[in-house]
Amino acid sequence: MHEKRREQPEDLREHTRYALNAAYTSVAVRREGEDEYTHMGHAYDISKGGMRVELDESLQQGERVDLKVSLPGEQIIQIHASGVMVRLHDEDELGPVRMGLSFDGSIDKAESKNLDDFFESGQSAAA
Repeated sequence: MHEKRREQPEDLREHTRYALNAAYTSVAVRREGEDEYTHMGHAYDISKGGMRVELDESLQQGERVDLKVSLPGEQIIQIHASGVMVRLHDEDELGPVRMGLSFDGSIDKAESKNLDDFFESGQSAAA
């Protein structure tokens, strides 16, 4: 008996995602209107359009946030951005929650260049 193969949905992302080693990629998040970065976690992948993060506390889908990301490498690259939480991956499970975040175009040209350099460095593979 032949098993029917499930077709994979087409990836509709505009930008290539790059896998990150979460153990070396820290993220600090603050909710819109907060003064302090109080939510700490790790990033699992990143693209020019957004990233997947894991935080100890779930944020709400649609919630706006500011974040600082430290990308690993010979020189640590700090990216400052803002965006919207668009997806909660495992909100019903105990422990840390993975979430998808879409950048809202707030990455300045210098940081965008740093991000391009990181992608081109080969320190991260396309996911």
